[in-house]
Amino acid sequence: MELGDYTALIAAASLLAIAALHVYWAFGGYWPGHDARSLVVTVVGEPPEKPVPSTMACLAVAVLLLIAATLPLAARGWIGAPGPRWILPLALWGLVAVLGLRGLGGYLERRFRPVIVGLPYDRLNRWVYSPLCLLLAALVASAGIA
Repeated sequence: MELGDYTALIAAASLLAIAALHVYWAFGGYWPGHDARSLVVTVVGEPPEKPVPSTMACLAVAVLLLIAATLPLAARGWIGAPGPRWILPLALWGLVAVLGLRGLGGYLERRFRPVIVGLPYDRLNRWVYSPLCLLLAALVASAGIA
């Protein structure tokens, strides 16, 4: 196996785990919180009086993450491309861009959404969510070029 194969597997497994977490939330899970209010301030980045995202919203994100997980594997030839082969490079680099922008944007979010300052989300966004997105962007990019 080559480096790109390892990075593809790590990226795909990570994206699948995050998809599973969204399915868990869709069906009423609260981790890493302990109730709806703590989930909103920890994961969503909204004040506790805001509602949790809907079941459909969580499932839609889970489906997108499942599709995203196939892209690095398809880039390495482990599975078929999810659609016409010519779409794969566009989708792969689109995923790198989305993950990279989300990762970078997380460090600027406090300026544009001051409501998050002081919420558990703010700290987790800077120390977990954004770095994870940047790492995933690098792994997916590596799968596409290595």
